Amino acid sequence: MKEGFYGFYYYRSIASKWIILAVALLVSYILLKIQKNTSVLLDVISNSLLMGFITLKLSLILLQPNLVINSPLSLLYFTGGKIGFWLAVIIASAVYFWGTRKLEILFQTKVQTYGLYVLYSFSVYHLLFLIMNQEWHHFFYLLIPIFVLIWWLLKNKSIQVLKNVTIMAVLSGLLGWAVYEHQTKTQSAEANANVQTGIQKGKKAVDFTLETINGEAKLSDYKGKKVILNFWATWCPPCKAEMPHMEKFYKENKTNNVVILAVNLTSSESDESNVRAFMKNYGLSFPVLMDADGSVGDTYQAITIPTTYFIDSEGIIQQKLVGPMSKDTMEDMIEKIN
Repeated sequence: MKEGFYGFYYYRSIASKWIILAVALLVSYILLKIQKNTSVLLDVISNSLLMGFITLKLSLILLQPNLVINSPLSLLYFTGGKIGFWLAVIIASAVYFWGTRKLEILFQTKVQTYGLYVLYSFSVYHLLFLIMNQEWHHFFYLLIPIFVLIWWLLKNKSIQVLKNVTIMAVLSGLLGWAVYEHQTKTQSAEANANVQTGIQKGKKAVDFTLETINGEAKLSDYKGKKVILNFWATWCPPCKAEMPHMEKFYKENKTNNVVILAVNLTSSESDESNVRAFMKNYGLSFPVLMDADGSVGDTYQAITIPTTYFIDSEGIIQQKLVGPMSKDTMEDMIEKIN
């Protein structure tokens, strides 16, 4: 998928992840709706999803109370991460089975319906991720529902259908592996070729030099380190929400060959002194660079802020994120680059 065509999905972002999840849940709901003997359970599933979502959002208070205290806006933009997700799954499951306790339906039917919804959601989510983001490892996640289907067909002795499904699964697996191998070889060949300079994923980050609060900083000076290049402004609410997360991440990782360069779009500030006051109020210790004329922000197309680039130790852009980052997001992103 090329930049400019559904470019919102070209770069992996939190927003795209949540949109894909929402679509997966909706499609799964529709699939259950058209099946027999499941519609009576859909209201209960809806309630369980609502409680799961509330749990996911509020899990941040339980898991990182200090961050919420320092940045109440975190509740609007962030969740409790992976632990919060599994906590939400547990609560949603509990609400579902509690809500079905008085329905005159076999317990086996309740379990099968819930299992189908989870399986549908899982399959659609990874299929959409595969299509939208071209992240081929999601293909292998799709093998899980295929194996579940094969097991179900074996259990119900649907031999002919099983043969057809097995043949399709084997052919799909071979095709997927071939595509994955081609993708890997292509990426390897590209990595060995001369890398062009640009702001797209896979290109060498455009170098620049900017004044900082205490001196001067040049992007290329940080080659050998993993760089989180963040564009922000003091008047930006999501920027305010992510700053405590960035500071906590930086303090825990600055000795691990990681640096945060926070480029303030100073040309958009009403008063440059606001930047110093902001840094003091939020206790920021990572380098803050002043883009006085807005040229660097223009170069990196920081139209919507915060905008963040994740640059590997060779100076190559690996990911771009539009929107606020949680500490978990930064840890996840940095772990995946060299």
